[in-house]
Amino acid sequence: MAERVSEASDILPETAHAFLLQVRKDKNGCTFGTVHRFYHEETACFAGLEHAFLLINDWLNGEMSPPGKMIFRTFSVGKGSGRPAKTSDAEAEFAVHKMDQESQTASLSQPETFLIRVLYRQNMSWQGEVCWQNQKSYFRSGLELMALIDSVLNRNRQRAAAGDTTA
Repeated sequence: MAERVSEASDILPETAHAFLLQVRKDKNGCTFGTVHRFYHEETACFAGLEHAFLLINDWLNGEMSPPGKMIFRTFSVGKGSGRPAKTSDAEAEFAVHKMDQESQTASLSQPETFLIRVLYRQNMSWQGEVCWQNQKSYFRSGLELMALIDSVLNRNRQRAAAGDTTA
């Protein structure tokens, strides 16, 4: 069965801008996990939602899908990539290793999984939909998406602390 080509791009299939984010918060409130890129079957580790979002943005820029390459401005002068500093791959891998170790203890639940589809990129941000736990929501910016993810993680931590296992 051929993949349906999205309205946002007449060249690439929908999977070019769909990502699976598995994330959790540690006891200090720091987020970490993995992000999976469906189109190239690639997975990367991240430490902090901002790192996950930078990875996704780099992948979107590489595909130019949806159109609207985002080039970051910077306060630094001289040589540089023109983008904010991000967590190193070693730090991200350490965070995921930490996630695996902590998941073996009863103190943390399984990571929360989010399916993110970026439909548009306008005004230096993303617009699209996010699905989790049989729920779906649309977001108008990367910041709004980050807030949605954070609210789900906080709600799950509060339920785990209270001993409630229902979603």
